[in-house]
Amino acid sequence: MIDRPLQPESTGETHSDMYAEILACAVDEVSKSDDGTYERSFRFPETFAGFDGHFPGQPILPAIVQLLMGQITITEHADGPIKLVEVRSAKFREMLKPDQLICLRWTEKPCQDRIEYKVKLSIAQAVVVSFTLVGEKPEATAHGS
Repeated sequence: MIDRPLQPESTGETHSDMYAEILACAVDEVSKSDDGTYERSFRFPETFAGFDGHFPGQPILPAIVQLLMGQITITEHADGPIKLVEVRSAKFREMLKPDQLICLRWTEKPCQDRIEYKVKLSIAQAVVVSFTLVGEKPEATAHGS
């Protein structure tokens, strides 16, 4: 499990509540293609708690929720605990709205004692969000603690 939640602690909900709500919006299980790309789809209804106040009358999915989608999905399929150490190159090209089918894809690239997870979110095959999550490899985390 990534041991450093991205969600700010100042919100009323705990990060585990938000994690559960995000997972409940997944519409399928993670699949892996022959080229090593992982994929999972999500659909967030207008009643999703992340839309509360963001923004009244024109809800958009907060960037932190988009980052958490990647973090949570990757964590579920990691070989061991991952300590998140960095978010790189985050680009939000389009606002994500309620009820859109969002396809999350990621690849993994080991680099010394870290792993880079390159994440892309797509709507109808068009990439609308991209970012890289950097985590310590499970072995590095176990020996570094």
